[in-house]
Amino acid sequence: MQIMRRVSDLWNKFRNYLDKKRKENKKAFDFCTKAGESLWVILSAFFPSLIENNIIVTGFLLISFFGVFLFQWAVLKNEFESQVESNEDKFNSQMMNVAQFTHSVAHGIKINIANVPYQEINFTRDALASFIKEGLNTLESNLSSKYEKTISASIKLCTKENWLKTFGRGVNNIESRGGEARVIKLDKREHSVSSNYAYNAIIKMKLKFFADGDLKNLSMKLKEKDKFYWEYSTDWSNYFRSTIVIPIRCPCFQKSGEVEEYKIVGLLCVDSHDVIPEWTNNSKSYGYELTAFFADSLYNYINKYLERQESLKVETEKN
Repeated sequence: MQIMRRVSDLWNKFRNYLDKKRKENKKAFDFCTKAGESLWVILSAFFPSLIENNIIVTGFLLISFFGVFLFQWAVLKNEFESQVESNEDKFNSQMMNVAQFTHSVAHGIKINIANVPYQEINFTRDALASFIKEGLNTLESNLSSKYEKTISASIKLCTKENWLKTFGRGVNNIESRGGEARVIKLDKREHSVSSNYAYNAIIKMKLKFFADGDLKNLSMKLKEKDKFYWEYSTDWSNYFRSTIVIPIRCPCFQKSGEVEEYKIVGLLCVDSHDVIPEWTNNSKSYGYELTAFFADSLYNYINKYLERQESLKVETEKN
């Protein structure tokens, strides 16, 4: 029993020694391991004759085998621990990014709304545009980091009934649509809700959101009368293959406390040129939750701006 305990202690000390040495110089340790493996393969070809003729050589080969085994064990163990540490660091980094994003959005909206009554409408619009652009860039960065794919984001505002116009884009969205010069031209246009399958689903069909991780597959299932992404003509798949669209809206309550309808001031859209199956009709995905947070947070600020714009328009008409 005592001998077994002694052997176990020696075994553990040797393993710990190997762990320590690999951490000190990973490249050299791994090189020695590979060299040992190669030597073992060569020696194994001569095992029968060596074992048959020499007991000492046999013992040496057995010790070599266990040595190679322990070296390999140390390599795999350290690689596993490194992977675990890397995943933990990545998770912690993502959580910190989300925390910073939510805090900056909440704080920015609070400050900007407080300033609206004391600003000229042009300043309010510029401040809103700047805030949205910064928020979209951060949203793109967070989602791209999570999915390890390039995610784009943009915001469309309702200009009149069943018509939308792009109000803000993230840097990834601008690049994916052909650059700054092309985007300036695109943003001058208004888009009919009916020309976009996702917009139509939310505004006319009253869906809570639209999300699909493989739009090409979805488009093949639709009938010809279903206008998919006519604003991009037949080239839409050159720009994106998956999308989440969430309305920037707030419920309008009746006196009874029941929701009569929703007031929609715009749409927040994220998309990617890659297929992302997790997004399809999923209100529990990371992409949906983070996008929905930003959309809900923006409602009061955008609505405040639109109300002020409308009141100034009425005053101008009166005068």
